[in-house]
Amino acid sequence: MGLFDRFKSKTATTQKASTAARVKKGTSPTQQGLTAKEWCDKGFELGTLGRLQEALQCCDKALAIDPQCAKAWNNKGYALARSNHPQEAIKCLDKALAIDPNSADLWAMKGAVLRNFRDKDHYQEAIQCFDKALEIYPQHAEACHNKGLTLNNLGHHQEAIQCFEKSLEINPQNIYAQQAKNMILRLK
Repeated sequence: MGLFDRFKSKTATTQKASTAARVKKGTSPTQQGLTAKEWCDKGFELGTLGRLQEALQCCDKALAIDPQCAKAWNNKGYALARSNHPQEAIKCLDKALAIDPNSADLWAMKGAVLRNFRDKDHYQEAIQCFDKALEIYPQHAEACHNKGLTLNNLGHHQEAIQCFEKSLEINPQNIYAQQAKNMILRLK
C-alpha cells in the first residue's frame, strides 16, 4: 500500500460504494450529466484504482462545474502526486486548503506530498502541515505516522518514535508505524 493510499478520507468507503458500479461497468469519464460531486467521487475511485489520467479528467470536470469544490482539488492533488507531479499536486492542495483550511486530511495530504520531495526544507514544511492537521484533529493517526517518518529522515529519532507511538495509540493496527518504530529501535 502506497503512502497516498492510506490517506483515503473517512468517507472513502461510501464514495467507493457509490461509484464502484459505474467504474466497473466500464463507464468513461466523458459521460455527461453528472454533478460535481459525482465527478469528484468517480475521480476518487479511479485514482484509488490507479487510473490516474481518468481520475484527473473527472476532477477537471468536477472543477469546471464547481471550482470551489475542495474535495475535487484534493483528489486532483492526490492523482498528480501519484503521477509524480508533486509541484502541481501542492498547487491543487493549496487551492483546496484555501477553500477548506480546517481540513485535517488536506493538511496531512499536503505534508505527505512535501515529505516526498526528500529535502530538509520540504521536510520542515511537511512537519508544519502535520502539526496543523494534528491541531485540527489530534487523533489523526496518519498525520502522526507521517510526521514520525519525516522526523526520522531529519535524524530526530526519539521524536519520531514518540509520533509512531501516538499513531499506534490511535490505531493499534497500523503495522507501518510499528515497523518504523521497530526499525529505529534496532538501529540504536
